[in-house]
Amino acid sequence: TTEEDQFSHVNVYVYEKDASNLYIHHDIVLPSFPLCIEWMEFHPPSSDNDVEDNITGTNNTLAVGTFNPEIEIWDLDLMDAL
Repeated sequence: TTEEDQFSHVNVYVYEKDASNLYIHHDIVLPSFPLCIEWMEFHPPSSDNDVEDNITGTNNTLAVGTFNPEIEIWDLDLMDAL
């Protein structure tokens, strides 16, 4: 996270190993100064039956706790989500 001109935001970087390229994939503006941040790997099931055997893939999410009384959850697999 960074803070510029009293605005806090989270920069999510992606590193492309083959091209040796590091770039910002997300720049998320936060409503308040962050207290904690945690990346969470989420494996959604493909159906309600046999939840353990039907994993469809991985969703990358970010939980951000700020001075506000809620925890924000961001889906990092979406671009320009509002």
